[in-house]
Amino acid sequence: EPLQDHVVPPQVDGSRPARKRRFTLSVISKEGILNNSSGFSKQFIPWADILSFNIASVQRQTFVNILVRNPEDYINREKNFIKRKLMKINFEQFDSVISISHNGLNCSWNELNEILVQKFEEYKTENTQLNLGIKS
Repeated sequence: EPLQDHVVPPQVDGSRPARKRRFTLSVISKEGILNNSSGFSKQFIPWADILSFNIASVQRQTFVNILVRNPEDYINREKNFIKRKLMKINFEQFDSVISISHNGLNCSWNELNEILVQKFEEYKTENTQLNLGIKS
């Protein structure tokens, strides 16, 4: 079935005691991405807002940056002044105010990237078919 939800669960490492992590979950659904893997507030990004993805590495940490149509709206939704400022800096450096960190997710970098690209392509295909009046 197209556009099934994908939950990317927190990473569990049995070699050390589990720590509580606040930002460890992303859900990729037919509606969009619920990103809770970064230090910003939990963010829902509908597929309709997404333009593309790019990859960035900062201090040996890799991120998928999500480029959106209306970055100012996402910045303005953030209530915390410092986080809003960081989002502006990210936008200046990476053209993105939203990123998904691979750290803490229980999947490989390639799996995360493949799921994001696949679901985005499925959304675009389904949306194009609906706009053309084609029923799938």
